[in-house]
Amino acid sequence: MARVRVLAAFKANINEAVQKVDRAMKRRGYVKVEENLVSFLVSLKDFMPSPALLMRATFNYRDPLKSYQLISQPSFDIINELESLNQIGLSCIYVLDTFSFLGAFISMISSHLYRA
Repeated sequence: MARVRVLAAFKANINEAVQKVDRAMKRRGYVKVEENLVSFLVSLKDFMPSPALLMRATFNYRDPLKSYQLISQPSFDIINELESLNQIGLSCIYVLDTFSFLGAFISMISSHLYRA
């Protein structure tokens, strides 16, 4: 289930980027690209294990068998799937923002006026 959620989020990121590039091309706008870690694909709620599981982990951190059992819990699957993406070389994702020519022009002028 975790693999499906991570890959669905990865696919949604790609589809959103393609739509923004298409929109920028149609409007003759610009695209701003930001690089984020692959862990930003999923929400924080999906990324963090449950608080009860974290409490058990703090009490059993010295016992390797208990640690392995805790890591094998389904709530850690998202972390494991994100780590597998890192291991195959997908360590970052790219987030795009689109700007129209007019918006970029106004932003450029306002930044020059602000500096002066």
